[in-house]
Amino acid sequence: MTLLFHSTESFEKDLQQVDTPTRQRIVHSLNQVARAFVEDKKAFARHARKPYKVKRDDGYDSSLYAVRVDPDLHAILTADDDPLFDQVIITLIRVVNRADLKETYGLVAKALYQDFNGSKAKQGVRIG
Repeated sequence: MTLLFHSTESFEKDLQQVDTPTRQRIVHSLNQVARAFVEDKKAFARHARKPYKVKRDDGYDSSLYAVRVDPDLHAILTADDDPLFDQVIITLIRVVNRADLKETYGLVAKALYQDFNGSKAKQGVRIG
């Protein structure tokens, strides 16, 4: 199985805001968590959290997670299995302070899933 990483511009900007040793710890932690998603889902579940339950109208579960990557920093990412191409895609979205995690996670969830839940203006994503 192939493991692919994608990162957003926001993630790259967040990463540049931390010093080099912290950046290295973040990258190391994300590599470990991504490898766990491929090799050991139980280990992945011990590290990856969903601060809010995201209810999608299409019946699918959200693939959005938060992972602690440093004592006061969390990465927000998606982890998706693609069995057709025998790959796992990890999309790195943000790195945020613990104090900002829930708010940022909620904003990211709404931005990612609003189109899946019908009209943007009518329904949106239910977080809670």
